[in-house]
Amino acid sequence: MLKRVFVFLFLFFSLLAASQAISINTQTKIDQIGLHGVDMVASEKNVKLLISFCDTNTDNLIFPNYYLENLLALQYQFAKKYKLEEYQLKLAYPLASIYHDQSKFLKELPVLIYLNSNLNKLSSLTQKYVLVKLEQAYRATNELGNAIEIRKIRLNRGEVSTVWEIYRDCELYNDAIYDYRMNQPFPKKYNIIWFNYFAYFGDLFFDNNEIDSAIKYYKIGLQNANENLSHLAPAHSDDRIGATFWIGNFTASLAKCNMAKGYYAKAIQPLLFDLASNEKSPENKTFTWLLLSECYLEVNDLSKSKLYYDSAKNDMTGKSNKRDLVKFYKLSTKYYSKIHKNDSALYYSQKYIAYMDLLHSNVQKNQVLLSIGQLEIKKNRADLEATKKSLIIEKSSSMYQKNYLLFSFFFLFATIIFIILLYQTIVVKTKNNKIIALEVERNDLLLKELHHRVKNNLQVMYSLLNMQKRRNESESTKAILTSVQNRIQTMALVHQNLYTSENFETVEVSTYVHTLVNHLKMIYPLEDKNVAIHFGIDPNLKLPMEQIISLGLIVNEVVSNSFKYAYIKREIGTLVIRINKINGTYLIEIKDDGPGIEKSKIDLSSLGLKLINLMSEQLKAEHVHTFNNNGVAHYFKFRLDHL
Repeated sequence: MLKRVFVFLFLFFSLLAASQAISINTQTKIDQIGLHGVDMVASEKNVKLLISFCDTNTDNLIFPNYYLENLLALQYQFAKKYKLEEYQLKLAYPLASIYHDQSKFLKELPVLIYLNSNLNKLSSLTQKYVLVKLEQAYRATNELGNAIEIRKIRLNRGEVSTVWEIYRDCELYNDAIYDYRMNQPFPKKYNIIWFNYFAYFGDLFFDNNEIDSAIKYYKIGLQNANENLSHLAPAHSDDRIGATFWIGNFTASLAKCNMAKGYYAKAIQPLLFDLASNEKSPENKTFTWLLLSECYLEVNDLSKSKLYYDSAKNDMTGKSNKRDLVKFYKLSTKYYSKIHKNDSALYYSQKYIAYMDLLHSNVQKNQVLLSIGQLEIKKNRADLEATKKSLIIEKSSSMYQKNYLLFSFFFLFATIIFIILLYQTIVVKTKNNKIIALEVERNDLLLKELHHRVKNNLQVMYSLLNMQKRRNESESTKAILTSVQNRIQTMALVHQNLYTSENFETVEVSTYVHTLVNHLKMIYPLEDKNVAIHFGIDPNLKLPMEQIISLGLIVNEVVSNSFKYAYIKREIGTLVIRINKINGTYLIEIKDDGPGIEKSKIDLSSLGLKLINLMSEQLKAEHVHTFNNNGVAHYFKFRLDHL
């Protein structure tokens, strides 16, 4: 026991001496580069000195992060207070970067929001980094609604082509894995993007509790990181540090998988190796300390568990990393239970439950925001792809014009070769046609099965919401769940029509609308009311899948509102639905003969009206509505050749 006390006293005084040495060394550096007083006095002179320093010293490791943070924060607040906007803007990005490196996202957000409001004053590269950091900060603080809006901007700018991080933070891990696999570009070998590719892929499978798949991708990353290190010359110190970092990172990730399988003792040495390998890259050290504390706790080495627990706890001060907080609260409950401090264990257990409830509440809200934003994200991605294709076509056209003369010289030669090959082509074509026919048939079957599965998945979602509705006693919540069910059913009917027909490209409008309205009539029983529904739909009308979904959601919202409000105090009523095509223009009319709505009582911010307007924009339709004493009427007009 006495020996252990001496050891801790030795460590304490060693750390104290080291901190004093760092302070003296830092002050010496300040004096050497002409920044004397910048860390103590806020003034315009010192602001200029610090800006000059930041412009000429991109390597912030000349000072510890926390010290440079204090320098920048002091002078930044001075520039902000006295409205020195030019200086404030120049200090904002270095300050935001320092906060970001330390996971101080709550401090970072106001600075990034200020930079975003002045984005056009920044260089194109800085604009890109500001948007990346702003989205990451919003995701780290669980503000997914704002993160989605920033991701839309980045998609429009062509700086990113995926949304898997948003899916992951909404706990839609299967969607995240699919989006990552389909849309994340596979990078060139042996660079930071390549290693990130396998690290993130493994993390997604780990979060989805597919531990064996996670191990597969972590091992690929580790194997290639080791190969990369063996190929580097000793002189390339920076590259060797990078390779060492990734070896430690993948080793720690595999240790995390062992912990998930209950092999805590097996995970200790890899985690210690990661700490030793990444002394110059401490971003993940807090989480690694927490993992080590848990491992030692599980093998009953309480002194080492406490050592790493205290290190992590001290390092988390002022930080707001969601992953670290969840792990810390959960570990604290386990740690204090183990040492029989039940009051502390109960305290952290309550903190953990409250924080997880907050996260789950935000996740549910964010999933709704994501479902609304998915249509716009899809449109942005489609626009980006169209722009890329347009650029490729323009480039091809330019190359053709430049090489036109050269191709002319070879035209005669190519013609002779063509005649020789023509006979061979005719022979091969007959054989290929049979293969193509079989492939087309196979693709049709696969497409039909795809629509069938999508429809079934939507029905499962519908049933789950139905179960939730039966368990809920709040009428307002039941009404919201019914609205969501109707929107799901609207999309499910499209896929049902597609897989039951031989045409996978278009849906018959008349059949689809009749089925949808009949479904809504059953959902909103009108008891003894005598409501006549008059359909005036051209039986030959067909629409592609994307347009029929937009049309269906419009019909769902308008007809649902009529069933809910138009016939409350009336015994009889009439609902008219007309859809026709005249000279290439689609005309839609939906109206009831209810009491209407006073203009002052119309809620323009309601989700239903927003959804109608969004779907009208998707169709590029003109939308007019009336809410007078003769009832509510909606009129839409659009053309397919404008889409």
